[in-house]
Amino acid sequence: MSWAGPEDVYLSTSLASYLDKKLLVLLRDGRKLMGTLRSFDQFANAVLEGACERVIVGDLYCDIHLGLYVIRGENVVLIGELDLEREELPSHMTRVSDAEIRRAQKAEREASDLKGTMRKRMEFLDLDYMGGVRVHRSILFCVWLFMSLIVEGSVHEYRGERFVGKGNAFVVHGGSEGIYSSASGNLNETSVLPANGDSYIRFEKITFRRTQEFSNFSSGLVQAIVFEVEDRESIGGSAYGGQRAVCCTADLAKLGVCSEGEIIHRPSTKDPSWPQVFGVSFNADELVATLPSKSIQISSTGMYNLYFMHCDPNLKEVVVEGETIWKNPSGYLPGRMAPLMKFYGFMSLGFVIIGLFWFSQYARFWREVFPLQNCITLVITLGMFEMAFWYFDYVEFNETGIRPTGITVWAVTFGTIKRTVARLVILMVSMGYGVVRPTLGGLTSKVILVGVTFFVASEVLELVENVGAVSDLSGKARLFLVLPVSILDAFIIIWIFKSLSATLNKLQARRMMVKLDIYRKFTNALAVAVIVSVGWLCYELYFKANDVYNEHWQNAWVIPAFWQVLSFSLLCVICALWAPSQNTMRYAYSDDSTDEFDRDDGTLTLIKPSAIPSKDVRSSPEPRPVQASNGASDGDLEEDKTE
Repeated sequence: MSWAGPEDVYLSTSLASYLDKKLLVLLRDGRKLMGTLRSFDQFANAVLEGACERVIVGDLYCDIHLGLYVIRGENVVLIGELDLEREELPSHMTRVSDAEIRRAQKAEREASDLKGTMRKRMEFLDLDYMGGVRVHRSILFCVWLFMSLIVEGSVHEYRGERFVGKGNAFVVHGGSEGIYSSASGNLNETSVLPANGDSYIRFEKITFRRTQEFSNFSSGLVQAIVFEVEDRESIGGSAYGGQRAVCCTADLAKLGVCSEGEIIHRPSTKDPSWPQVFGVSFNADELVATLPSKSIQISSTGMYNLYFMHCDPNLKEVVVEGETIWKNPSGYLPGRMAPLMKFYGFMSLGFVIIGLFWFSQYARFWREVFPLQNCITLVITLGMFEMAFWYFDYVEFNETGIRPTGITVWAVTFGTIKRTVARLVILMVSMGYGVVRPTLGGLTSKVILVGVTFFVASEVLELVENVGAVSDLSGKARLFLVLPVSILDAFIIIWIFKSLSATLNKLQARRMMVKLDIYRKFTNALAVAVIVSVGWLCYELYFKANDVYNEHWQNAWVIPAFWQVLSFSLLCVICALWAPSQNTMRYAYSDDSTDEFDRDDGTLTLIKPSAIPSKDVRSSPEPRPVQASNGASDGDLEEDKTE
């Protein structure tokens, strides 16, 4: 038998004043219940009539009906009476259905789980020592915080962006993405939260803030405008053929085509309900104006643009805060990036196949392996990791709408290391490393310097293009980041072909026919790759020059995919030429003179002329073998010293 303690008796006694009144009850698990108190006991167990659970997610709320409800006293945290004469919630809150609030709860829960997962992934940084050097945890936290601030994806976040003057309007670019039309045939335009399979752009907690200094007046509208790129000409206009303006001027207002001080827009010829324009204004002494939560359904495939605009020059120092969520039918991946997820899946499979072939040959003939083949093994391994990281990066991005910084950085880093090592391997092969020379000699430091410089330049460029990506636009990296990589690539290519020419001459002079044959095939493959690369560069420049507004976004994924396919094809050629086998050592460098000449025509025979023979007696010539390799080797050593 249990007895009520003094606290329970006091609580139950105080509940008597709440009988037959509408209460708000906060439970230990965070739920909020509302209803009329009809009964209670000494343990504070209470009975609510007409009970409902109020669920709030952002600016959305819903009262889920429960009916007659019994609450155990031990689960109660707080009880309070509701004032029926006052508004229960702020005016900007939007009431939605049960199904919509459940979807909002699920989305909020997934976002919370993702943050927890990211924190767990960063726990490996919580180390006292790394490589014998003590690392301060606050520095690691700052690095993580910096990376988290630049994560942007289909969830576009606005952290105090300021309006910039463009003509007679003030503008903030909210994002641009290619979006496919909704998969479901029946779109509910009034739904705040779309169903799964729908394409939409959702506005959540978008607020405009102004300073106290400029808050003593009512303002004009601050508007959000969403339009498809083909309807760009429907934004703005001009009076009597004059200068084109975005904001409605007095002359245009006299013509009756717009309201002065608002954004000029005309209905689209394809869909009169587009472009979508809505806004909010500041009241006097009001510092914050909030856009209502809104979801715009996408019924037509296209490149969509979002801009926040206002025409009031008195609205100085106004900033935008909040976020918009852009979604395609298959997930949160922007339209241009969506095909790349499948592409990297196929590329991962391709690297697995070539890896199985190479590693099986490597295991069978591991005694015959020479250093060059170890470098090729490293490139294949790096490629497998790179493709896998890119695939999982896009998969998680598609599921959550937030770009996973950790996976993206790893994918970029593995890709940059792979490209650097691949270029150095091709350069070393071109110099004859492991084939006609055992080492690079004095060139080693130069090759390493070029490799390190290329890695740093490429890593910075890739991090800016991928980790800092916000909108679904073709790569528009800064020129000062692209130029160093392009110049280094051109320098390495010239160095490769110059070295190949010298190596081919050496092999021909020494009459190493087997090695000469394989080097000629390698040279032809490289020449084809360079010619195709130049042709594709010309096409890429043509494509971008004729796609200023990203209208061809559905085909833009082919451009980065081509370079991956080209490098993979060249890797396949190298693997076919230098695959480990029982005859591998025929291609390797050896000090054995008989091997140096491939055992074919290894010696040259000089015939010593004899005196004029008589008619009956013939003198047989005296052969004298001459080791031609001595001269060639001496010349090679002298050339190495010179280089």
